[in-house]
Amino acid sequence: MIHEQINTYQSTNIAWNPRLAHIRGVAAFLVFLFHVYHNWFGFWRPHTANPFFGFITEGHTGVGLFFVLSGFLFMQIAIKANGPLAYGLFIKNRILRIAPLFLVFFFVAISIGRDAFRPADILYILFSNIGLAPTSNQFITGAAWTISVEFTFYFVFPFLAQFVIADGAWYILRAVLLLLILKVAAYFVSEAPMHMFYSTLLGRFDQFLIGMGAASLFMTNPYIASLKKDAGKTNMLLFPLSVVLMGVFLGLLAKYGSYFLPDQRQVVWLFWPTVEAFLWGAVIIAYMLWSGRVPRWFDRFAQRMGELSFSFYLWR
Repeated sequence: MIHEQINTYQSTNIAWNPRLAHIRGVAAFLVFLFHVYHNWFGFWRPHTANPFFGFITEGHTGVGLFFVLSGFLFMQIAIKANGPLAYGLFIKNRILRIAPLFLVFFFVAISIGRDAFRPADILYILFSNIGLAPTSNQFITGAAWTISVEFTFYFVFPFLAQFVIADGAWYILRAVLLLLILKVAAYFVSEAPMHMFYSTLLGRFDQFLIGMGAASLFMTNPYIASLKKDAGKTNMLLFPLSVVLMGVFLGLLAKYGSYFLPDQRQVVWLFWPTVEAFLWGAVIIAYMLWSGRVPRWFDRFAQRMGELSFSFYLWR
């Protein structure tokens, strides 16, 4: 399987960070548990009676974590680059790291559905998240829809990074508010707004932006800089509290706004991806600041999961 060669974190711009690898491994494992649970036990239905299992029943949140983490990582790279990113090189590197394995999965999908394949379906290589993509019809390739969403973000990231560096967090807030206006407009004209927000850049773009904002805060905010030097109670408490808060909100989502509810017009989904991103951004920052230590076995396992996360996530 492809591992270190396609590992997003191994870049000449920033050093390998075990904590980021841990988070990426957890994201992949959440998506894996989510699909295994619903494919064999939950049967893709809402589980409002079990809100305490929100991390599993609404484990699609692992996708949101991936998107926030992508924004966080690449914004770190942009800040440390201390100048505009070389656009062509940036896109070339993303293609080389993602395309080989993604193409394998695409051809697995069209091989399984060979009798239904149409020549125009080849365009789904670029748009795996909309329409009737061949990858979406198979359990083993269904996660491929996220690649198109993420790669669209890559195309605009070098420009966004310069705007954020120039204007700071206010640029992020303005962009998120603009997206909210577009979401409200789309909500009233879409037949399935919840699915639209779940699987398109319109619903997910703010998650990348909030990840970028989290990285900017982590690297430039004076208060957070002081927390990095603090090994006291604040650092020890922030991380577990952020995880508990994430669990509470996932429980509320499972009970009142599950993705699997038959009514696709759940108003909560106008705001959920944004709330989800802020919560995961807080978890990422808190874990990066956390002065505690993880057991050695978990460190090795989670780092390895982080290295293999792309291939493990797609196979899931």
